[in-house]
Amino acid sequence: MSHNNQSLQRNNNFPVRRDALVPLGFLNKYGLKHPAKNFASHFTSYIENSLLFRERAARDPGLAEKYEFLKTKIFLGKEY
Repeated sequence: MSHNNQSLQRNNNFPVRRDALVPLGFLNKYGLKHPAKNFASHFTSYIENSLLFRERAARDPGLAEKYEFLKTKIFLGKEY
């Protein structure tokens, strides 16, 4: 069975990173399930995977917005 590359680049009409098949604005598929899981996923990543979060946020405006929100509103400027 062959795969069409174009179909691998879209997920429910969201643009996705070709390397991970996760929609832009998300770090993983877990965050797609429910808004609370989305928040939990990014909150946890801000602390436990901060370097990866910052690297992806530099290339993804949706993640940059989430990172900045966590940094300024939740963690009051503290970065890990």
